[in-house]
Amino acid sequence: MSTLASLEKNEIRKAIEIYGDTTDGKKKAAKALGIGIATLYRKL
Repeated sequence: MSTLASLEKNEIRKAIEIYGDTTDGKKKAAKALGIGIATLYRKL
């Protein structure tokens, strides 16, 4: 069974695959997920 943290990481990784692994891509991924960029980095 997956933990909440691992589910969050998987969703963040999926979003980064879609928007790109650049700083701008990560900003777009964070916005799409409804979280801040700092939160995205912390959860990775």
